[in-house]
Amino acid sequence: MTNESAPRRPGRIGLCCYSLIRRIRAEQPWLRLLQLDLPREAKEVFGLDTVELYNEALETHHPRYLDRIRSQAAEFGVCLHGMAVDVFYGDLCAADEAERKVAVARNLAHVPLAQRLGLAYFRVNTGGHNPAEPADVQRAVRSLRELTDVAWSRGIRVAIENHGGISLDPAAVGQVIEAVGRDRLATLPDIGNFGSGEDAYDKIARMMPYAVAVHAKLYNFGENGEAGNIDLKRMVQVAQAAGFQGPWSIECSAPDAAHADETVLKAKALLLKYLA
Repeated sequence: MTNESAPRRPGRIGLCCYSLIRRIRAEQPWLRLLQLDLPREAKEVFGLDTVELYNEALETHHPRYLDRIRSQAAEFGVCLHGMAVDVFYGDLCAADEAERKVAVARNLAHVPLAQRLGLAYFRVNTGGHNPAEPADVQRAVRSLRELTDVAWSRGIRVAIENHGGISLDPAAVGQVIEAVGRDRLATLPDIGNFGSGEDAYDKIARMMPYAVAVHAKLYNFGENGEAGNIDLKRMVQVAQAAGFQGPWSIECSAPDAAHADETVLKAKALLLKYLA
């Protein structure tokens, strides 16, 4: 299987695997979902044609398993757009050189997975401090150059989400991307990770010019269908001002596995309202 054969054109609205993590981890067989079946679930249950995978929900890294996910995506006309990668005990900004090298290596291990799946990007966690210290930025540039040298040679971008450490500092993220190269390093803005204060919209605006996708983190829906955690209409306007076209990948947390599907559908309805 080659990377070039993958359906690489994402739709305007996508589904993050993490939205269904409570079903993936559910003990009840009638609620449980395998990430293997996420492409089918996205299309048949939610009417969505774009998904973001999650590395912690992969049952195995065996090529045959990855090929089965990719085959199902092709069967249902779903784009496997990216993958969120959580690498525990890995800090790309670590002052200790041995620790930094371990973090790079653990992230690099996902490059062949992303290539086998035909993904456009995978998301890494930067580590470091917030606010960012100059030494953090320097080490992040070094680590992400090492990562993207390999990933980009295989047609895959690396993405930074506002997900802790220096990634919560948009100025630092911009410095890192400009140093590494915006062709190979992108952002994955999460509209819910800066909180609900006035500065959240400005911070997202500063990440949008580099965005490969957006995490539409929406929850606490009211009777009017609006999300209680963020003003989505305003966030859409911020994204449009930056020229962002999508996808908006739904990443919402249901209170339990039984309400996961309902929560995703509420998020989809709200996105459709403001993306129309």
